[in-house]
Amino acid sequence: MSEVKISSPAEEETIGVKHFVLQAVLWLPLMFFLWFVLRSAVVALPTSLAGWALETGMPTVVSMAQQDFLTNEDGVPAPMFVVTTTLPATGVAPNEFGDLPFQATTLEPLLYCYGLAMLFGLVMATPLNWRRTFAQWFFGWLLLIPIQAFGIAAAAIKQLSFESGDGLRGMVAATGLSQDMIAYCYQLGYLMLPPVMPVILWILFNRRFVERLAGISWHGVGEPVAVAHGPTLAESAHAEPSNEPDRKS
Repeated sequence: MSEVKISSPAEEETIGVKHFVLQAVLWLPLMFFLWFVLRSAVVALPTSLAGWALETGMPTVVSMAQQDFLTNEDGVPAPMFVVTTTLPATGVAPNEFGDLPFQATTLEPLLYCYGLAMLFGLVMATPLNWRRTFAQWFFGWLLLIPIQAFGIAAAAIKQLSFESGDGLRGMVAATGLSQDMIAYCYQLGYLMLPPVMPVILWILFNRRFVERLAGISWHGVGEPVAVAHGPTLAESAHAEPSNEPDRKS
C-alpha cells in the first residue's frame, strides 16, 4: 500500500488511504451518535436563525417560529420547529378568552443538520493535532449554521404552501414566492446542501492533505501532476521532533 506524507510547518505524519478510510468509518458513527444525543443543542441556533428569517421575511404569514420539544410522528420526544401563522384555525373552538387559535405547522429540524456530524467525523479522521481539530470544528459549525437554517426555513415554507390548505397557499403566494421556487429551495436545502457542504468545507480546510491523499497537486490553473511520496516511516523516525501538541490519532 502506498503511503502519503502529510507535512506542514508544524506537523508531520505518514498516513495511507486505507488508514484514513478506516478512521472515517470508525469516527462517523460516533459523531452521528453524539449528534443525536445532543440534538436540542445542535438545532438551537439554526432554528433561531430560521425563525427570525421567517418572521422578518414573511410577517403577513408567520407570526412566530421557534423550537419546541414535542413528540414526533414516531412517538419519540424530539426538538421540533413550530411555525405559527397569522391565519386563524377553522373548526376549532375558541379558548377560554374567546380567541381562536392560529394554524401552525411543525417539522423536525434535526433532519437538516446532519452535515455537522459528517464534518466532525471527517475532521476526526484527518491527521491533525487537537488545536487544529477544534479550530476546524468551530469554524465549520459556524459556516454550517446558515446552511442548516436555510433548509429548515425552506421546509417550513414548503409545508405552508403545499400541505396547509388553500388559505395559507394563497397567503404564501401573495409574498411573491412561487411554488416552483419553493420546491427548488426545499430540494436544495434538504437533498443537496446538507451532504455536500460538509465535504466541501473539509476539503477547503485540509486541501494540502486531500491533494496528497489523492496523489495529485494543482499548480495554478494547469493540469494536476503526480506528487512524489514522502519518506517512509523509518525515515520519518529520524525527523526532528515537533513542538505541537499530541495528535488525536
